[in-house]
Amino acid sequence: MTLMRSQIRLLVDFLKNDLKKILLLTLIASMVCIVIGFILGLCLSDWSLDLMKSFSNNVKQTGVKLPDGSVSVTALMSHNWLVTLQMAGSGLVPFLFIPIAYLISNNVLIGAAAAIYVHFDLSPILFLAGIIPHGIFEIPALILSLSCGFYLCLNLCRIILGSVNRIPFSEMLTNVLRAMLLLNAPLLVLAAIFETYITPLVQALFQ
Repeated sequence: MTLMRSQIRLLVDFLKNDLKKILLLTLIASMVCIVIGFILGLCLSDWSLDLMKSFSNNVKQTGVKLPDGSVSVTALMSHNWLVTLQMAGSGLVPFLFIPIAYLISNNVLIGAAAAIYVHFDLSPILFLAGIIPHGIFEIPALILSLSCGFYLCLNLCRIILGSVNRIPFSEMLTNVLRAMLLLNAPLLVLAAIFETYITPLVQALFQ
């Protein structure tokens, strides 16, 4: 119990001192990309429909969707965990800032999906009902994973360039692993449970 408390304390310190600005910038950039995706979706309706079809096909290939159309909670947990690990781990490539690609693609997709609801005169409440119940857990997990990726890449650049602000590699990696295990993983478990069992019920109220 004492060990867990100390780890949580270290996690909070990491979020407050090392990751706070990156989290904020990642959140702002995500919101901007959602708006851009929405505008593009409104202007390019065929593009947004093709994008969503491609996304739907990708989801089918992951095994998250069962033959009856329902969602496998365990498959969803596993898929989201692997995706967020990829997001964070992509920061281990210095100078390229690969997490930017994940940030843009995921959030533009959300914006394009919202635009489709406008095209078909569907209620925006229905769209939000399909996002918010599990999104209150999943979106923070995605923001955290992306931020960890940016943190890794930034500090690897500092290490290579010999910056006085560099953080030792072992400490940097420990900080990220702690955040992914103690915060990201529980958020994804809750997100998967809500997306499987709660979100469909909430959406049904507005259909």
